[in-house]
Amino acid sequence: SHRGTGVGRKILSALIRSAAEHQIFPLHLNAQKDAVRFYEKSGFRPEAPDFMEAGILYVKMVLNP
Repeated sequence: SHRGTGVGRKILSALIRSAAEHQIFPLHLNAQKDAVRFYEKSGFRPEAPDFMEAGILYVKMVLNP
């Protein structure tokens, strides 16, 4: 029910800021294929081929500003 409200973007932005403050880069995550554009808007880029886990397609992504 919170999709599209900006909550996820605010949480992700806070995590990226905290990583920058603590000099923790690169950041890695496994995004569900349907969420790749969400993470790309924050600077993450795919870094490996898609993979399946529990019947769900994922993409390994990285952010290295």
